[in-house]
Amino acid sequence: MSNPQPCTGGTNGESPGDAERRIPLVLRHRQRAVSAEDFVAIIKEAPGADVGRVDVLAAWHPELSPALPGDQPCVVTALVIPRLDPLRPETPMPDADFIDAICRHLAPRRLVTCEVLLRAPVYTGVWISVGIEIVAGQSVATVRERVRAGLLNHLAPLPPALRGQPPSAVPGLENGWPLFRAVGALELATIVARVEGVAGVAGLLLGDAGGSRREQQ
Repeated sequence: MSNPQPCTGGTNGESPGDAERRIPLVLRHRQRAVSAEDFVAIIKEAPGADVGRVDVLAAWHPELSPALPGDQPCVVTALVIPRLDPLRPETPMPDADFIDAICRHLAPRRLVTCEVLLRAPVYTGVWISVGIEIVAGQSVATVRERVRAGLLNHLAPLPPALRGQPPSAVPGLENGWPLFRAVGALELATIVARVEGVAGVAGLLLGDAGGSRREQQ
């Protein structure tokens, strides 16, 4: 027998260690999404959706809330990002099947008085120009690619562990680049300075997607 079409929509099996660590979460939420932590745990358990990241914003509606979360009671907005996206590996986006799988799993587990919205991320484009001094004997092309990879890894939307990367040296990036956090030129220059083969940073320019220079974006 042969399979003429590749299978899609599957997820990797859970390791015994991960299952043991998840037991307290299951005992706590008991298949009912009440707190933000409950929503995160239940969404990550959705069959057919290989979830890489969930951010739950309580009392916030993306179309009605002008400010930060807290001004829309009985509304929960969940930002969901898939673990893998072959078409957009650096900026993964959920497709319709991914969203539908989460909806089917979450619908019977939420409170009937709570409106739940699932949203895909909205990525903000930036441009970065950096001048570097290279350690003698190092390949210019190799170091330049390390710098590019280091910056992409630092700004990535998914947790480092899911991307096969070591934990970030910068606090607060355990879950990927945080919501509502600005990108700063000084912070990026520090990341570049730590790259293997970089002897120094001659300068770093940061700008928005339109090309306008900014100190933070």
